[in-house]
Amino acid sequence: MGERKGVAAFVAGLLLLGAVVVGNSQGTRKAKPAAPGLKKAGATVAGTVVFCVTKFEEQVTLDPIVIYNNGQYSNPLPDEDADFIRQVEAKYLRKGQKHRVIFGGAEAGTVTVGDRQEFGLTTSATMQSSIKLNNEVNALATSSPTLGTKQNSRRSPTTEERAAMMKLMSDALKLKKVGASVIAKAQVNNITAIDLDGDGKAELIGSFALGQENLPAHGLFLIAEQQNGQYQSAVTWYFKGSEENSQQRRLIDVLDLDGDGVAEVFVKGSYYESTDFIIYKKVKGVWKSVYQGGAFGV
Repeated sequence: MGERKGVAAFVAGLLLLGAVVVGNSQGTRKAKPAAPGLKKAGATVAGTVVFCVTKFEEQVTLDPIVIYNNGQYSNPLPDEDADFIRQVEAKYLRKGQKHRVIFGGAEAGTVTVGDRQEFGLTTSATMQSSIKLNNEVNALATSSPTLGTKQNSRRSPTTEERAAMMKLMSDALKLKKVGASVIAKAQVNNITAIDLDGDGKAELIGSFALGQENLPAHGLFLIAEQQNGQYQSAVTWYFKGSEENSQQRRLIDVLDLDGDGVAEVFVKGSYYESTDFIIYKKVKGVWKSVYQGGAFGV
């Protein structure tokens, strides 16, 4: 009897160890953290959808980021909820359906839903707007008829603003013990100046990548605010890995979802085999990641 109990315990231990190994292996491959503040979607779709509008070469695509309803953030692509996903597609992604484009927090035209693509809820799209998108400049769209400011505050940084952001980038990487020779080779994905709170002073949002073949890959994302006439980091997100578990975060655009006067910052998270979306919100004077979802990939 004692031997049988011992064997059973041994087998159970092996099964538990196997589960841990498999779980860790999958986590490394996807390299995606848990979603902070994520509210799981319910049985019925309700609320305002915000989309990412992307252009690669001549192809425009549309991806739902989040469903926002009375302060709650719901994932439009919840795991193992095919019925909810079908509802999202039927309500917000019908071919020929139009949504308002948001750029610099303001209305900037419309986008028309096209054909469903291979991954997630991605569709092709046609954009009716004067704004120019490219691989590093994206926009938002929304199902809301009213969200968005009247004036676009998004622009390229001045020479002084760019220099300030490059210094913040260098300082942030030094704190992470990144060597000077690596910092010197940092690649600027994008630096954007944009007024998030309507006070007439631009905040700066930047995304940076470091590394080369056979060396660790670094990703850095910054939001900087003016304090006493100088820019200081308000958000610093950093990741160090290899090609197989690399991570990057890039600005999509901004939109004041809840009407508190400060725009939320919508960001695209890129991984080795997938993509998701992150929302930063200023809560009691501090910027926080309040949502991460809409993930798709292989």
